[in-house]
Amino acid sequence: LALRYRVPVVPVAVVGAEEAWPEVGRIDAFQPFGAPFLPIPATPLPLPVRFHIHYGEPLDLAAEFGDAADDPALVAEAARLVKGAVQTLLERGLAQRKGLFS
Repeated sequence: LALRYRVPVVPVAVVGAEEAWPEVGRIDAFQPFGAPFLPIPATPLPLPVRFHIHYGEPLDLAAEFGDAADDPALVAEAARLVKGAVQTLLERGLAQRKGLFS
């Protein structure tokens, strides 16, 4: 969509949400609403962890790929760039975090 409408993509990474409600297992056979699995939480309520939200620089995919919205190979390459930017933000956020509850 960003390529088709020539709008920038702002990569965002959230660090901490994955620890708020740890799971002890999952049920793969039960798929409500198309979800890939049903998680079994370790605690009845979420843990009091801090969420850290990291925003990256906007990516102007249209400037790099032009009108490539109908080319699956170029769309896949653009998606790879966005995923890489998010991964970088996640790694930076995890490195900056002092602990699970801070």
